[in-house]
Amino acid sequence: MSETNPAPTVASAEDGLLDYADAITGVSVTIPSYAGFTAGDVVELHWGGTSVTEPYTVPQGEGEQPITLTIPWETIQAAGDGEAIPVHYTVTDRAGNTSAPSQAVDLTITNQT
Repeated sequence: MSETNPAPTVASAEDGLLDYADAITGVSVTIPSYAGFTAGDVVELHWGGTSVTEPYTVPQGEGEQPITLTIPWETIQAAGDGEAIPVHYTVTDRAGNTSAPSQAVDLTITNQT
């Protein structure tokens, strides 16, 4: 697991700006297929330096479909607004090898109250 995996995508923030109105219901983050994608891999999504979802285990038969996970509003709110927050993921294979963090997408929360 030495390659850097591709960055996740956030459809509601393609320009890197995530509006409060879009964030309040949670933010869907899509993790693209990555090199060596295998059933049994465990994917962890990170908001800044914090793991923000329960680890996701790739099920048997899922193939190389993108994975969509949701960052809860409470995590977004706690991080505040105005500063770019890197969002990335790590993958641990069945042998226990954990990848380097994926490429990150930087999100800035706007208009948070």
